[in-house]
Amino acid sequence: MAQTGFATVSSQAEIDRIREQSDSVIVMQEGQQSDLQHRYYFETLISGEKGTGKTTASIVWLVRGNLDVPDKLKDQTDILYVNNPVFRAAVVRKNSDDLNSWIEDAKRVYGTKGDLLGATYTTQPREFTWKSGAKITLTHMADSESYQRLTGQSLTRLFWDEITFEPSMEVYEKVFSSIRSPHKKMRAQILLACNPEGPGLPWVKERFIKQYDENGKMYKAGEVIKIPLINPLTKERTYIERVYYHWKMSGNPAFIEKDPTYQARLATISNPSLRAAYLEGDWDAAGGKFFEFRRQPRNGEPPNACHIFDAGKVVIQPWWPRLIGLDWGFSHYFAALKVAMSPDGRVWVIDELVQKGLGSLELGAVLARWCVPDMTGLKACGAAPVIPVFISPDAIEQRRDSFGTTAENIRDGIMEIFGAGSSEILSKEDTDNTDFDARLLIRTESKMPLRRSSNRRHHGWDRIRNLMSWESVAAPDLSQYDHQYAMDLAAKDAHEFFKYRQEFDGKQEALPRLQISSRLRYLPDAIESAVSSPNDLEDIASPKRGNKDIVQLHDDVRDAFRYAAEATNLFQQIKTPLANRIDAELDRYPGMTEEQKFQARPFIADRLGKKTVRGFRIGRGANAGVYIT
Repeated sequence: MAQTGFATVSSQAEIDRIREQSDSVIVMQEGQQSDLQHRYYFETLISGEKGTGKTTASIVWLVRGNLDVPDKLKDQTDILYVNNPVFRAAVVRKNSDDLNSWIEDAKRVYGTKGDLLGATYTTQPREFTWKSGAKITLTHMADSESYQRLTGQSLTRLFWDEITFEPSMEVYEKVFSSIRSPHKKMRAQILLACNPEGPGLPWVKERFIKQYDENGKMYKAGEVIKIPLINPLTKERTYIERVYYHWKMSGNPAFIEKDPTYQARLATISNPSLRAAYLEGDWDAAGGKFFEFRRQPRNGEPPNACHIFDAGKVVIQPWWPRLIGLDWGFSHYFAALKVAMSPDGRVWVIDELVQKGLGSLELGAVLARWCVPDMTGLKACGAAPVIPVFISPDAIEQRRDSFGTTAENIRDGIMEIFGAGSSEILSKEDTDNTDFDARLLIRTESKMPLRRSSNRRHHGWDRIRNLMSWESVAAPDLSQYDHQYAMDLAAKDAHEFFKYRQEFDGKQEALPRLQISSRLRYLPDAIESAVSSPNDLEDIASPKRGNKDIVQLHDDVRDAFRYAAEATNLFQQIKTPLANRIDAELDRYPGMTEEQKFQARPFIADRLGKKTVRGFRIGRGANAGVYIT
């Protein structure tokens, strides 16, 4: 039987020294490599930068026994699973040739002719075999039927390297079904490894990275996800554990000693998405193939430069006009995106609603309830409480059953919540682009009118690209602004106050027009997963492989986004309510008391209404005041 000891080291020199003394010692580096050996979760994903030591860790992980069992209680299976004759494991890569380097590294640990850890290696078939009868099989997934070599087996452990190069989660789950333990002391486990790249990136990201707890908070790297299960035979409730780890090159000092310039060479990769994926293990950088999205901020750019704004810090004004882009589906997902538009021309995607299995009448009621807070805010600000819904053309044009078109049923569902006349399907005349926003807001009796969206895919994707582009807007640079100093100046000398204040006014900074709330779960992934069609580079491809549910979800969300993006072009004039304009003027003068603000309001209102430029002075005392320009 194979015996082993585990040694934890911190340098390549120490590894070489230990190997010279003993061939029966499995050597791992302290930190991420050794920590993995003490984890027994069912599904584990190792992701992160290149050069982190995933290969070495996987070689040890496949054979190691139960390290959590005290030494005096261990039997041969607890020492190494390969001591048990029923142990079977598999190593998977996309292509057969990709296995070569892993095999050469494994030979240094397992042996080739019954030496070292007692394994014998054969090439036909590719296997490591132990005298006990235990086996590790090496195979590939080069074609759609390759998985069948594994599905008939009973595998205790599976290591699948570069899992993101498998486009289909369905293929993975077929292999997943073969992972089971034939012995009470052997715990079935799956270890996956990848860098964030490849056609399978969307489903792997959805399965491991984009996982949320019951409160909607996304799990972080290293946090264990418990997937609840019910035994169909016993009805017993249980769970499996899933986790992903983000490994860093700094956790592999032996590799850095061998190749100290490797990290610097990765930094020279010209493609920013590929560079971020390899150098930082950035899952968000690798997916933007059709759209440039969430790239790394450049020097001097604000935090929202990559189209995502912090929903906890940015205030979406209640009077900003809203609209909804809606892609309807019953057997697949319906997707609705709520968009607000600010006077500076920016477009804010503030909420999303994604669900499956709703009838169109029920969907209308759900949409109406979703918009109640927005309607209340618009009305409170004196703005027209109208939120138009831009819907897919087939929902208006195709009569699906005797109860009418999808749009007619959605309209009726809205009216169940807001009352008769609160929704309508706009006629061809109403859908003329000319002055659409002005004419729409006059129709205040119709709270949620439905409008047919354009089905010009190229035009819609181009509109989204335009919203993602950059333009200079006036924005104060307040990074060096001293508020207390400004207040002291205002109390002493209004002229010096305004002179100081003007140093921070009117400077330019680049901001993207499109802003997406950090709370949105589906839209960022739908944007990132978009890839160009090989037959039409100006359109998005429909993947033939991959998890069908995720592919369909992303497609539906993108269509809703396209409808909303095109609709924003119809709202040309967004006027700030007078009360908000007055508040904005008062905000220019820090340190004013409430009494001074009360005195200033009618003067500011008069000036804004008449567009005059005459200034006036609000006293602060005998010798000081604030001069409003």
